[in-house]
Amino acid sequence: MVESHKKFRNKKTGNIYQLISYALDCTNERDGTPVVLYCPEGQPETLYVREKEEFFRKFDAMEENHP
Repeated sequence: MVESHKKFRNKKTGNIYQLISYALDCTNERDGTPVVLYCPEGQPETLYVREKEEFFRKFDAMEENHP
């Protein structure tokens, strides 16, 4: 499992996002669908949700920066 707060790069736009947490969608027809809660880097007040499977198709995990 990927640890939360790890950074990811959108494959299409190159924008960087931070994975906040995993959750389950409870909408009637989507009940139990695994989702990812994430935000744009530097914008923790802007939250997005995407199906977990789709998230990992469209985003690449970034390597940790070491000083």
